[in-house]
Amino acid sequence: MRGSSKGAPPDTFVEWLALGQDNEDWTPTYPALSGSEKQDLRSSLLREQTGQCLYCGRKLNLSDPLKAHIEHFRPQSTYPILSLEYSNLFMSCGPRDDEGNTLEVCGNKKGNWFDERCHVSPFPEASCVSLFFYPSTGEVTAEAENAKKMIEVLNLNDSELVRERKDLIRGLDEELALVPVDILLDNWKRTDQTSSRKSFSNVAIGYLESQPQTN
Repeated sequence: MRGSSKGAPPDTFVEWLALGQDNEDWTPTYPALSGSEKQDLRSSLLREQTGQCLYCGRKLNLSDPLKAHIEHFRPQSTYPILSLEYSNLFMSCGPRDDEGNTLEVCGNKKGNWFDERCHVSPFPEASCVSLFFYPSTGEVTAEAENAKKMIEVLNLNDSELVRERKDLIRGLDEELALVPVDILLDNWKRTDQTSSRKSFSNVAIGYLESQPQTN
């Protein structure tokens, strides 16, 4: 689970929410959110996640509405009061994969599930990330029961995700034979001009941080 930092919402979103204060006939609702306000919201959320899916860490592309969606961590169905609460909003991959099929991982797979007694909060980001481990098998593992539950609910050990992580780690091992681990770590932690990191950088960083560090 990648997790996320959390800052202030974009001004356009805040201003849109405030419109209801001056209009007795209109109340802001999530279905009514559209246009530049929604696009600015998506962009802001994605910057906080360095361009990656909140859950698996795939790099997201906002230009295709089928490849990324706004995720309500606490679902709208059971927490309607949080449907426009910025701290409850994130970006997840899907609802479709590259072939147009329904994505059976991350926010899509989670659906309306939520358990206040057993979940991992996406933030603080460092606390979230520290609960998940990425061995060379490509699987994501955890020791804490709530983290194990999130792996199950989000289907983070889907065969395709496991294959992609395994291939990534194999490439890292090859690089580690030639490049010091601290240099590789620095490269994976860097962001580009859009404040994005490479796809699955959470996996790469987690794996590299588990390796013996150079002096």
